[in-house]
Amino acid sequence: MNGGPPQLTITDLILNAVRADNSDRERRLKNIIVSGMKESSDDNDVADIVSLLQTEFRYDPANVSCQRLGRVNTNKLRPIKLHFPTADEAGWVLSKAKLLRNSKNPWVRNNVFFNRDLPLA
Repeated sequence: MNGGPPQLTITDLILNAVRADNSDRERRLKNIIVSGMKESSDDNDVADIVSLLQTEFRYDPANVSCQRLGRVNTNKLRPIKLHFPTADEAGWVLSKAKLLRNSKNPWVRNNVFFNRDLPLA
């Protein structure tokens, strides 16, 4: 026996990679990427998202958080990563995303899109 770290077999390495991939997939199922939302001057994206969900879907999320992705750029709207407590909530909202095309608000109807949180290729 040597005193070094334990040697991992190829099976252990594969299992670790599969577990990491499954964990990442489960985490991403709770997220939605929202593009086209105007950036407010007060940086209150959560209130804007909750208002959008209430207006368009008649849905009041209990515990949702969000963050803008990317660097601030005055020429381009940054997407928002919207995080829900459960994958079911995120899935339900995603299933209703097509209703945005019928919005009374022309900006929402033409510019706001909800997409799954996918890993980078």
